[in-house]
Amino acid sequence: MRGVGGVFTAALSEAMKRRCASFSLYWSDSFAMPDDPVVLKVQFDPNAPEAVEFYRWLGMCVGAWAFVDRRLYQIFHHATGFEQKQSAFIFYRNRAFNQRLRIVDDAVKMAWLAERHENEWKPLLKKTEDLSHTRNIFAHHPTMRQLTAKDGKQHDIYSIYIETYEKVLNNDYPGLRGKTALFVEDLRQHDREVGQLEIELENFAWIMGSWRAEQKGAAQSSPQNPLG
Repeated sequence: MRGVGGVFTAALSEAMKRRCASFSLYWSDSFAMPDDPVVLKVQFDPNAPEAVEFYRWLGMCVGAWAFVDRRLYQIFHHATGFEQKQSAFIFYRNRAFNQRLRIVDDAVKMAWLAERHENEWKPLLKKTEDLSHTRNIFAHHPTMRQLTAKDGKQHDIYSIYIETYEKVLNNDYPGLRGKTALFVEDLRQHDREVGQLEIELENFAWIMGSWRAEQKGAAQSSPQNPLG
C-alpha cells in the first residue's frame, strides 16, 4: 500500500479490478489522524449498501435502454411499412445504438414530409441523442470506489469515470453534464429521464403506426387497387 498527501491506494485483485477500477482512502480533511479513526475495509464487498445502491441504479439504467430500443424498432417498422421479419432483420442486425438511431431517422424522413419530420420527430431524436451520450459513458467506462467515512462508519462512494487511457484523445463528454464522473444520483436522474423518453417514443410509435394504417387503408380503397 502506498500513500500520497494523505490519500492511500492499494492494488486490487483481477476480480476487483473489473468492478472497481480504483479507490481511495480519505482519513480526514487534514494530514492528522482523528481521535477515533474509522477502520476502512479495503476488500470490495458487493453486499455493502452503497454497492447495492450504485449497481442497482446502474442496472436499471441499462435495462431502461432496452425498452428505448424496442420503441425505436416499432417506429422503424411503421415508418418503413415492411413485414415484421424484414424490419426486425434490418434493425437488429445493427448492433451499435447510433446506427439504429440513424436508420430510424432515415425511415421517418422518407415516410413523412420534411415539415412533419422536422417538427414532430426531430425534437425527440435530439433528446434521444443527448441521453445516449450518458449511456455511452456507463456502457464503456470503468467504475471507481472511494473509501470514506461518514457518521463514524465506512461509507464507500461509487462512480463511473472516463477511462484514463482514453483521455489522451481530449474528447468532450457531454454525457457527464459538466462533471468529471457519474455518481449514483446521476444514475437515478438518468433512469428517470430515459423512462420519460421511452414513454414519448411509445407515443410516437403509436402516431406512426396510425399513420401507416391510414396509408394502407387508402391504398386498398384506391380505384387503381384491385382490392379496393
